[in-house]
Amino acid sequence: MAAPMMTQFLSVIFCLLIPVLCDKYKPIEIELQSEINGEPARIFTADEIRKYDGSDPKKPLYMGVRGVVFDVSDGKGFYGKGSEYNALVGKDATRAVAIWSLEPQDLVPDVNDLPDFKLKMLDETFQETYMKKYPVIGYMDYLVEHKQFVKTANYKENTRSLENKDDRNSDKTEHKLHKESLQSDKQNDSLDTVRKASDEVFKNTPQTVLAEHEEL
Repeated sequence: MAAPMMTQFLSVIFCLLIPVLCDKYKPIEIELQSEINGEPARIFTADEIRKYDGSDPKKPLYMGVRGVVFDVSDGKGFYGKGSEYNALVGKDATRAVAIWSLEPQDLVPDVNDLPDFKLKMLDETFQETYMKKYPVIGYMDYLVEHKQFVKTANYKENTRSLENKDDRNSDKTEHKLHKESLQSDKQNDSLDTVRKASDEVFKNTPQTVLAEHEEL
């Protein structure tokens, strides 16, 4: 008796979990700003952001998460030289933030192989911790290049769609013109037929009848 009840219970749990397991999580969209606080947004390469890892006490502390570069100087107690999370600074540490790791191999931006629940946790940390707490000062070059690639791809796709639409409209116009031409040809053929029939009638009409008609 217990086995069927357990089977039913597991079936219910499985049905409830299907939407969670099957729905693919879509990371939040990051909108790039050309200006930040009245200044042009800075674009960082991996070499450039490395200069802000806390080695130079005169420079601020910069950290990249999801390609967005934050000034985390206010969190110097966490991120400063010799502090617990200093390994995250001076680089884009997106993967490390997503999986809560300080291992050297995880201090990278790549998260393509992470499961959806990790990506969702990453977005929550990105929004609730970094976006709310630290000022944005720029973006990593890879994010800007990706955005430009997507923008270009969308532009090309839209252009192709418009070209295809124009082609279809052109085909419709050409078909319409062809149809009108055929109709015109038919009308001309009908007129020719009428003219020929009229000529035949005129030719076969006795001259006396024509003379009487002219007098009228």
